[in-house]
This record gives sequence, structure tokens and C-alpha cells, in this order.
Amino acid sequence: MEKDFAIIIGINDYTPTTQKGLKTLQGAVNDANKLETWLASATGGNVPGANIKKIISSPNPLKPLQDEIDDAFLEIETAIQAKGGSARRLYFYFAGHGLGTLDNTTNTALCLANWSEYRRQSALSSEDYKDSIKQYGYFEEIFFVADCCRNTKINIKPKAPTFSIPVPAQAAGQTKMFVAYATQYQDQSYEVESVESEMRGAFTTVLIEGLNGGAANNGNVGADDLRDFLIKETPELAKKQGYKQIPDISHTYSNNTALVSAQVVQSVVNFTFGAARNNLVEIIDGELNVVETYDPSQKKNYSRPLPKGLYLLRDTVTDENKSFQVSPSQNNFNVNF
Repeated sequence: MEKDFAIIIGINDYTPTTQKGLKTLQGAVNDANKLETWLASATGGNVPGANIKKIISSPNPLKPLQDEIDDAFLEIETAIQAKGGSARRLYFYFAGHGLGTLDNTTNTALCLANWSEYRRQSALSSEDYKDSIKQYGYFEEIFFVADCCRNTKINIKPKAPTFSIPVPAQAAGQTKMFVAYATQYQDQSYEVESVESEMRGAFTTVLIEGLNGGAANNGNVGADDLRDFLIKETPELAKKQGYKQIPDISHTYSNNTALVSAQVVQSVVNFTFGAARNNLVEIIDGELNVVETYDPSQKKNYSRPLPKGLYLLRDTVTDENKSFQVSPSQNNFNVNF
């Protein structure tokens, strides 16, 4: 939307571990790019390209550092002022390394590219950034997401933003917040291999799937819908890769307010029936409704799109059956019966 803005940060590159830094990540920049694609899409966030500030890392020179991120917000502030001093929504997204702080279980240090054991404060304070942006009162809504670990180290004091406002604006108290951390305090977040064989953050993979319609309820993705989808699906995806990851989600919306209008996302399912399978076969959805009855005696291969959900194939004569799951993250997959 014209009055929506975004700051997207993706950091793969860090001070090398040989210099007491952090390991290079593989998925943070991929995640930032995927989120940008969703934000710019007319069927996604529909945010004008000029309103999206994407900041991704480079190894030489090692960046981003704090000023580049703060400059992005100040550019957004200038644009808002030029448009009357108000906006609808800000998306603030960070993917990279993160650390919990010993003195605050909600605050997270969002590590900048030059973080090391020698530069322990080279990180953004998630709470200070969230609260400082809210105090401007420009935004009706703030969508604040951090896909990073939150396990603690000693003497971590992340930085507040360099920008500030003299006193909080009157509208600041009315700002709706959706705050999503990829994992619980003192826990880790993980990268996983996607169906496109690229590394992605498990949490962001689920987030974009949910925004793309995976969390849709009656055509919209509501605040409760997205929260519940993230809490359910993130641990499931992590578990498939042998990890444990439980996100930490909160929001101040009421009545499951719609965050985005979502098209019903469907995946193409390719059915292959065995040579001896000649009885009518029912495709049954998770509500036990018969979606279709198919005759494999006429043709052994059949394809059709199906929305996300759990399904069952049932031979109407022998009562043999097979369940399968449709996920929006799989554009095309096979089922043999």
C-alpha cells in the first residue's frame, strides 16, 4: 500500500570466527530477498518499491553497521513527512545472528556485521528500536520480526538507535504491534534447506508461507491466524531437520484483525495409480468432504491443484487409503497410490 514502508536487514557476513567473530550464515540474505519479493508483490504486501529499504551484508567492506540502518529509517521519516506525517504500517525485519541479554528476557541484541568478542556492543537493541520507532507515532501498525538466536552471552549491551524524538507523539499509544521472534529467550533459531535447495531460516520460511495464504482464514490472514500458524508450523519444520525451535509471538491487535488479504494458495498434486488400482478412488479433505472421485482404470496418471491441508485417498471397493499433506511451499509434488 502507498502508506506502507519496510526496513529489511539480512546479514550473512560477520567478523570471522578466527578473529573471535561469528560464523558466516547462508540463509539470512535469502530470507531478506524472499521477504522483499512478498512485500513488493501486488498479491502480497503491495508496498511500493521506493518505500522498501533493504540492507544486506557484504564481507568486504564488512557491513552493515548501525548508521546504514538508522539512515534507512531517517529516509523513511523524510518520505512520511513529505506525505503528511502519517503512515499505515512499518515492516521492520532482521535476519542474522542474535543474542539474548542477561538483564532483560524480552530484549535481543541484533548483531551487526562487525560483532566480535572484542566488539560485544556492536548490535541493535530490539526493544529500543521497536519502542523508539513507535514513539514517533507515524505508524498505525508496526510489524516487527527478528529471525535470529536469543541465547545469552555475558556483558552484552546492545545499542539504542541514534535517531530519537524529543517527546513521544500523541498517536504513539495507539500503534498496533505484531512482534515476532524466531525463537524463545535462551534458545536458538536454525537454517534449513528449502524445497528450492537453498538455505533459509526455518522461521522466515514459515512466515512467508503464512503470509502467502498458508495462514489464511476466510480469505484473510488475521493477526491471530498468523500467530497460531507460526507457533504450530515453525516447530514442525525445524523438527523435520532434527532441530527444536519454538517462536515467541505477541500482538496488540483485537478481534483477529486482518493483516493481509490472501489468495487461496494451491499446489499441483501429481497422482500415480498402481497398475492393479482399477476401482474408483475418492480424494477426501481434512473436513472429510469428498473433493473428487477419480477412475484410475481410465488413466493411471492424474494432476490437479489442491489448497493446503491434510488429504486422504480411499479406494471405494477395498477401503485401502493413503494420507498426504499439501503445503503451499511445494508448488508441485507427487503421490503414489
